[in-house]
Formats: sequence, structure tokens, C-alpha cells
Amino acid sequence: MADVLKGSNINEKEVKPKKKLSLKLPEFPGYILYVDTESLDKSHMPDFSLPDDVEISNNETVPPSTKPLPKVSEGNAEKEEISRMLDDPTFQHFTEILAYNPGQVMRYELNGTPLLYSAKDDVSKIFYDEKGRLRDEPLIPNPGYNPSSSRRFELQLMPKMIIDLEEGNEDIINGMEWGTIIVATDESDFIPKLDENHIGYVEEWCGVQWEEEVKRGI
Repeated sequence: MADVLKGSNINEKEVKPKKKLSLKLPEFPGYILYVDTESLDKSHMPDFSLPDDVEISNNETVPPSTKPLPKVSEGNAEKEEISRMLDDPTFQHFTEILAYNPGQVMRYELNGTPLLYSAKDDVSKIFYDEKGRLRDEPLIPNPGYNPSSSRRFELQLMPKMIIDLEEGNEDIINGMEWGTIIVATDESDFIPKLDENHIGYVEEWCGVQWEEEVKRGI
């Protein structure tokens, strides 16, 4: 038997008025993302030498989290900030890698290792031990929706994304000040229960390394 289309008078049905949101949500321009294999061309190695009047402290007798911030005058505050930030080899490596591909907004490496923004915060301790060695298994919590599984690194968001999202947009209060956002996902790719629109959500793990923590030397 053939399917039959039946018409109906719209007046015969009760039409519910659409609810309007009272909340104004931020809008962002659309972007086209493309993925490419990372290329580190040594012939374009950026110059990260410090100015002659900026020095890096080699005093490691005081833990980084307890180092007192030096009192600096307004004239050399910027140089002192550069010195503190470059005192972290992890941050310096992060900067060097980004200099090869400054336009990247995301790094994707399933089962890989994140490019850390700092080695002086709690997020770095998840991937590296107290001696700075990469852990065989990162200390990422297992997914609560699939306790028998574990999570692995999948991707991270990069600072260039901040520039693109904030461009011409005043809805982001006080701006964003993260250095990188690391995302780890379920190793077994658990499929959640889907709704009537065939959409399902799971809560994954995100580790945020803040720009301000690097500036303070934490």
C-alpha cells in the first residue's frame, strides 16, 4: 500500500506560542578549521635570546610556589615579567613550538602528550612526576559514566583561539586568560543514551593552565 499524505487545517490545531529567551547569548563569527601535520622547520628557528639587561635566576633552593616576587619599579616591570616567565623551561618550550605555527588554534593528538604551558601548576603534575619525568599513565580521573575505563589525552586549545573569539566581541567579560585547555576523553569511546533527536552528552575532563599563574611564578 502506498503512503498517503493528509492535509490538515492549521486552525484545527492549537498552536503554542514560541518562548523567547530572556538571556542574550554571545555570538561568534564562523571559522573554517583545517588540520595539518605539524612541521618544525629548523631553518625558521625563532630567536628567543633575552635582552642584555634581563637575567634568569638559577636559584632553585626555594620552591617555585614560595618564591617571593621581587619589588620592581614601573620602568623595568615588563622585563622582570619576561624573566620570570622564561625561568620556566616548560613555558619556554611551549613558546618555541608555537612560534613555528602561530596560527594554530587547536592541537590534536589522540593518545599523545599535551604541550604544557607551565610546569608549576596542578595540571602539569597530572602528566609529569616531581622529577619532571613523563608519567607512564597520567593521573586523569576515570570517567564516572564508564568507571571501568580510563581517559586519554585527545586535544588542547591554544592561545590563538582567544584572539579569534575576542576579536570585535565585547560579550566576554574581562577577556579570557588561559594559556591552554587540555581535553582528555574516554578511552573506550563510550556511547551515551541518545535523546529523541539522537543526541547524547557525556562529561569529559578538562585541565586549564592559566596565564596568570605563569606570570606569578606559581
